[in-house]
Amino acid sequence: MNNHTPGPWTINFWTQKDDRISIGAIGTPLIAYVSSRDVSYNEHKDNANLIAAAPDMLSSLKEITLWLRAALDCETWHWDGDQRAAAESSYELGMTAIARATGEQP
Repeated sequence: MNNHTPGPWTINFWTQKDDRISIGAIGTPLIAYVSSRDVSYNEHKDNANLIAAAPDMLSSLKEITLWLRAALDCETWHWDGDQRAAAESSYELGMTAIARATGEQP
């Protein structure tokens, strides 16, 4: 799945007394509503910020994992054992997150 609505996504805050925060993109239909039911207004806003940042985070994570894979495959890069293990683990975490975000993981 790489057909998500392209970013940037924007947040539309209604009023602090209202529990509606919507997320959308210019020229596209509504992407999501975030409800403040059972959470504080600050948590409500933080959830909306996280959702709205999703396209940028996905794009960045794809770039970072590509760079990390290239660094791990580079024969002139000298990793010690702990560094390589940490880099491999970070790469796998990144790839898992990308697969989850793109619907490629069940």
